[in-house]
Amino acid sequence: MERQLRLRQTYRVAAPMLAEIVRRGGDLTEAERRECRYLEGAIRDEIRGRRLLNDDVRREVMDARRRGVVVSLLDEGGIDDLDQSGLETVLRRLADAIRGTTTDKLIVRTVPRSSKTAVTVVGLRMSDDGAANALGVESDDDEVDLWLEIPRPLVDATR
Repeated sequence: MERQLRLRQTYRVAAPMLAEIVRRGGDLTEAERRECRYLEGAIRDEIRGRRLLNDDVRREVMDARRRGVVVSLLDEGGIDDLDQSGLETVLRRLADAIRGTTTDKLIVRTVPRSSKTAVTVVGLRMSDDGAANALGVESDDDEVDLWLEIPRPLVDATR
């Protein structure tokens, strides 16, 4: 079921651009190529981001990418135990954190269930010209300019 959900979401994101690429025989402008890279990131988010995504988070991540932010979403199962209400609370905070950020690189990761934190959001300001970052290499001189721990919602014991 999870796989089918991810495939449907991926198709919804990628199909219009893929059809346009085929229609134009691959002859895209630089802006269209850039948009394809953003869509590739969105597809990767669907695979690696799993429960970190809702429509608001998707929109904020795409807006951040268009501002030049490199975004990585990593759901390692740490929020699988949250009910829908708790998950929406966390995702609302996450969308707010991403909105308007001007950091160079944003890393969002779930935290193991044993923690009081559900999600960490780390923003890095690159210290060099960004070439190392484009290759996926982090410099020791990179500066943390955003650190946010989104708390795990308290479970209502009366349920």
